[in-house]
Amino acid sequence: MTKRGKTLLAILLIAVVFILIYWQRTTPNTLQGLIKKGEPVDTAQLEKEQSLGLSADLKAGIEVLPADADGNLMIRATIENAGDGSILGNIPFRYSVYINDTEIFTNVDSYTSMDPGDAFSFDYPISKAIYQYPEKGTVKFVVDSENAITEKNEADDTAVAGY
Repeated sequence: MTKRGKTLLAILLIAVVFILIYWQRTTPNTLQGLIKKGEPVDTAQLEKEQSLGLSADLKAGIEVLPADADGNLMIRATIENAGDGSILGNIPFRYSVYINDTEIFTNVDSYTSMDPGDAFSFDYPISKAIYQYPEKGTVKFVVDSENAITEKNEADDTAVAGY
């Protein structure tokens, strides 16, 4: 690249950085707090629910789906808000999948907003070649293991199923 090309590229990069800085300063919450259909997090709602004694309750669910021809497991993990209060999506919480008490998957969710009764599921494949598990055992799904979400019932944060 020529000296002139390098200079033009440097000027272009500096201009892009300044445009991004200007955009962030003039619209500081453009990408923050957009949880549910573009609605910002409503902390007043949470405070109102707490004053009424309402609170969320994350509930874990797990289902072992039929294994494939190679014996690889597939699980369906479900997270439900079984409480009478909302989860606004502004507090990160962890969820993990275990096979025979060995952790195989962990994720931190910090954007999901859940009203009472809302739930979501995901299917997760568990490769026998990678995890080398026996023909029979247990699969466990744990939600909010660090108790980041204030809940009515912490006892339903773990679900276990045999395979």
